[in-house]
Amino acid sequence: MEKPEKPSAAELRELVDSLYRKYVKKLVERAQRCGCSPDYAEDVVQEVFRAATERAADLYASPNQIGWLMRTLRNKLGDNYRAMKCAQRLKAQMEKKAADAYEDQLSPQALYKGLVSDEELDLLIRFYVGGYPIRDIAANLNISYETCKKRIQRAKAHFYEAFKDQIENS
Repeated sequence: MEKPEKPSAAELRELVDSLYRKYVKKLVERAQRCGCSPDYAEDVVQEVFRAATERAADLYASPNQIGWLMRTLRNKLGDNYRAMKCAQRLKAQMEKKAADAYEDQLSPQALYKGLVSDEELDLLIRFYVGGYPIRDIAANLNISYETCKKRIQRAKAHFYEAFKDQIENS
């Protein structure tokens, strides 16, 4: 028996209802196998059947109705995946812009002033932040290499202790 050319609205509703009852569980399981959480799988299957309701005539005319539903599920998953990737890229761009806009503009001298003496802080900033070699710092201060190295070690120890105390007391 051949299908009539133009089905009635009641026949289309009955077709979608019967396909829903028959295949909803199978489609949800398929969505979960594709990596969806159980809740999301149910939501995306509801979108598939909403599309089936909207395009019931196309579904009715299809020689492979479960294939039509599976293809629609695949398309819905793809659409949602692309939308999620786009949202993730947008979020990353917004976070980068926000980080750039609110970048800490305090100098190390202002940020760490008072933790150690100004001389020790200047020495640490030259060595660790400025990246100057110990030999250049020693020559600039007119002291020996070994003396400069020891001063940096002491300044580092003083800074570490002061910073640790400040964190513990916060």
